[in-house]
Amino acid sequence: HLTLAANPIVREIALAPGSAPEAVERISWSPDGARFAVRFAKRIEVRDAPTGARVDSLTAETYALRSTAWTPDGRALAVARQDGTIQLWTPGSSAEPRRIGKHEQPVTALRFLPDGRHLLSSAGNLLSTSATPSDDHEMGCVFAWDVDAGEATFVLGSGGMLVQGIEVDARGTRALSLDRDGAVRVFDLERRELVATRRFPGSFVTAAAFEGDAVLLCTSTNGVQLWDARLEQRLAGREDAETIAGLLVD
Repeated sequence: HLTLAANPIVREIALAPGSAPEAVERISWSPDGARFAVRFAKRIEVRDAPTGARVDSLTAETYALRSTAWTPDGRALAVARQDGTIQLWTPGSSAEPRRIGKHEQPVTALRFLPDGRHLLSSAGNLLSTSATPSDDHEMGCVFAWDVDAGEATFVLGSGGMLVQGIEVDARGTRALSLDRDGAVRVFDLERRELVATRRFPGSFVTAAAFEGDAVLLCTSTNGVQLWDARLEQRLAGREDAETIAGLLVD
């Protein structure tokens, strides 16, 4: 079962009636909040948010499903499989998922640009525990895909640590990566170059987002912090609770 808290009611949804329990790996909401996708090891269910009714499901026969990302209009999902294949799936449509691209390693992160025509992804060896950068040419890189053409248009970064998350600003001009070694990197998508890298000794970043021209980071030891665009100066932190709370509400 999956319990959804929705003020003023709490609704419990049986995801797979009559079947053995499955571990929910991730839940992602569509941009408009109208639907949500529940990812299991080899299955994705898309549900209607107000009613909990199932809209559609996608099952992977062979390879586990690793990552998902909603298109900006909330109509489709990019779905990445364990074998590195990225597909575009439109829930509720009779059309088969269409291939966007292919990595050599499992996909670790997906994020659409605001135009919906380009997708950022990263991949790498999920079993790697090395504290030093890998010689895997995909590890530590962010790939940009043309969704319609189904091909990579450019690659950001170079061989490094596993990328665990990707975020994009509202204009689609900047992206950031959250790396396994705790580093946060900021990329200029127009110039196609790395513009900033910062590490947090004794801590790691659990989530990040762009806030205008600044970057909002959530760290394991120091809570939520606001940094400038190049990650050189901290603008607000735990001691600025009112400022941070206002940003989180917005």
